[in-house]
Amino acid sequence: MIGALWSRIFDRVEAWLRVDCDGSRETVTRTRAVYVVALVLGLLQAFNTIALWISYERWSTDSTIALVAALILPASIVFLRWSKNFTAYATFYTILSISCVSGSALQDHVGINSALLPMICIGPMIIGYILDWRAALAYGVAGLLLLGFFLWWAWAEPHPLFSELPFTWFFQRWLQATLALILGTVLAVNASYNTYANIRRLEESLARAKQAEAAKSQFLATMSHELRTPLNGVIGMAEALDSARLDDKEKELVATIRRSGESLLFIIGDLLDLSKIEAGKMEIERQPFAPRRLIEHAAKTWRAKANAKSVNIEVSIADDFPEGMIGDEHRTGQIINNLVSNAVKFTDEGTITIEGLRENGQVVFRVTDTGRGIPEDQQAKIFDAFEQGESGITRRYGGTGLGLQICKLLAGLLDGSIELERSAEDQGSSFRLTLPLREAQIERPERPQSFLHVAPELEGLHVLVAEDNHVNQLVLREYLRRWKMTFIFADDGPSTLDALEADHFDLLLLDKHMPGMSGPEVAAAIRRSDAPYKDIPIIAVSADTMSGEDARARAAGMDGYVSKPVRPNALLMTIAEVLEDRALARNRSAS
Repeated sequence: MIGALWSRIFDRVEAWLRVDCDGSRETVTRTRAVYVVALVLGLLQAFNTIALWISYERWSTDSTIALVAALILPASIVFLRWSKNFTAYATFYTILSISCVSGSALQDHVGINSALLPMICIGPMIIGYILDWRAALAYGVAGLLLLGFFLWWAWAEPHPLFSELPFTWFFQRWLQATLALILGTVLAVNASYNTYANIRRLEESLARAKQAEAAKSQFLATMSHELRTPLNGVIGMAEALDSARLDDKEKELVATIRRSGESLLFIIGDLLDLSKIEAGKMEIERQPFAPRRLIEHAAKTWRAKANAKSVNIEVSIADDFPEGMIGDEHRTGQIINNLVSNAVKFTDEGTITIEGLRENGQVVFRVTDTGRGIPEDQQAKIFDAFEQGESGITRRYGGTGLGLQICKLLAGLLDGSIELERSAEDQGSSFRLTLPLREAQIERPERPQSFLHVAPELEGLHVLVAEDNHVNQLVLREYLRRWKMTFIFADDGPSTLDALEADHFDLLLLDKHMPGMSGPEVAAAIRRSDAPYKDIPIIAVSADTMSGEDARARAAGMDGYVSKPVRPNALLMTIAEVLEDRALARNRSAS
């Protein structure tokens, strides 16, 4: 409680002093140090004023000087609060300290006044933090010369009160002041030099880390694009072959190619997700969705693979399970699918149960299996990166060991948690995902996952495909032919615009990276034009999967986004959605 109170007070004081906490660490440290030292010195001079009054039993010139210093120092902080001119403040403080000390020392040749010594002895510390260690050293040297002058002045023509005192008395006061000033200067030079040197090194390290992070993100984006482009060809051609007339042996070979491509794609996705989360670039959406559908979809997705191992997948959804909630449907589904995938992978017989519950105002997803289980000594580290329990798991079952760590990180981003509820060797495991329940109404029926039934309605669409990669052209050609659409290919940005000028198209599939002009540049040129094709529906097709790709595509004027490798269902679904949204928009405009 006390710590929190002091923290709030400190934050409010800094806000009033206009300390820019978002600025460079050097500037923030400099500002805080100057304020603190100046305030302490101002309070010290106020104390000196009272002490002088009590000691002399009268109001003296020294008392006036100390009072003026005590009032000017806090007032100068207000000046610094608005100006942030540290050089001007250092000059002002130097003049003030020399004037106050000299005014006291030179009057009637009284010599060094110990009550005002803090003004000059603490000066190197203030100047060092205001400017740097060189200024602190220069101030200390100037102060030593000034003290020497005061010694000579007081000894040459001493005040009548001090005329009978021996020279050693003046020398002792000078020596004490000199040692105090030397000590203050040494401390100020050391403190200011080390403080700002360390801050600069820290800021340089942070800058290098940011550059490295930016380079890493760019590398990942590039590698994602370069890896997904050939994978698009591998998986796309395998799916095209799968729809052809093949004998059982050939179908098995095609299925092996397809599974291998999908496994590699899954590994690439894991690495990219982990990198995005670590870099703080994973974007979490807050949109209404149906959690029930995520459970049903996960069961449907993995049921065939489970049945091939004589494993049954069951779904159990409580009656009070919410129909709609606010959250990130994609990331929530990613966690559930990962848990079910692991259950299928490590279960050789028995049952996998996917449950949906409402408990204590929260949504609970539970995946329970009757598989091999996790040994007790391995359970504490299963959520660590690259951990798969016992050694040999990777060789037998494959995988990267990143899945559960990504699930844990994603659950945290979703304001939830994931835990291993129970597990025993050869007795199965139970994982629990808990998310905050923010109920929502699903305003319209959700579109089905497969739009194959609408393919006949899309027959005859005339599509322009802007794609420079020959393999990707082959994949898209197979899909569009299957759906009985007509199409023309453009190999770069300028030829895309030329094709639009020469013919009428119902849809544009636009690659992001093309020679001549990028996909976003082509989309922007289309939307800016006054040509009849300016409102053509545009779907971005890209191998880039970094955060915000969909949003960036829409910001560039596109209507939808499909990532590579292009899956036929995903592409067909996106085409149907875009055309449906366009039709709804036209109907609203007409009415």
